Amino acid sequence: IVSLFEAKSQIITTQDVDNAIVETYGIQPKTGKEYMELADKLMTEYPLDQNQQISFTTVIDAPNKTKDELFTMLNNWFVASFNSGKSVIQMTDKEQGVIIAKGYLSGVGDRVGFSKSVTVGEYIIIRLDIKDEKIRLISSIQEYYMETGIGVGQVLFGGVARPDIEFPVYKGYPFDSKSHKNYRREAAIGYVGGIVYSKVLVTKIDKAINLGITGTESSDW
Repeated sequence: IVSLFEAKSQIITTQDVDNAIVETYGIQPKTGKEYMELADKLMTEYPLDQNQQISFTTVIDAPNKTKDELFTMLNNWFVASFNSGKSVIQMTDKEQGVIIAKGYLSGVGDRVGFSKSVTVGEYIIIRLDIKDEKIRLISSIQEYYMETGIGVGQVLFGGVARPDIEFPVYKGYPFDSKSHKNYRREAAIGYVGGIVYSKVLVTKIDKAINLGITGTESSDW
């Protein structure tokens, strides 16, 4: 179900996400209903924060690397990764050791139903606080973007696709089952996909600072 995310460098692939779901939860949901069941189980562990978003905070160790070294490496990583119209770096402050970016995750999941087909995307804010030998990563999932297409029934009998729809995560399943009730399964896919993305993101940034952005960098050139 999960497609490629929009980040280009250190790209998070379908296989990365599928592997993370299986490794973490022991299952790979195949249907919207199965994603809803998994979302129900995760809601207590990953609730809404005080801003009505889904947030994660992780500290990443970076032995023997200074604040300035880490800032340069991570700024370069974000420049390479957040390079589309919907994914942008919003703030960089070298003195304070802060980088804030807004990312758009394209194709977190797909669902084809009788009346509509939907590709699920979502917006996420990523903040890095940097000091010598440590990075604090805070990621916050803000809202879902449902790109709609023609469903199976419309293909067979004709019809017009619904307009795309965007709504905040607190108005979507599993937190709110009444608002946007026609997108409960899609919101569950976005919820699970966003959680897994945030987990994989930590691994990708850890590799970027310890192995380099491409894995081929060397001081001997």
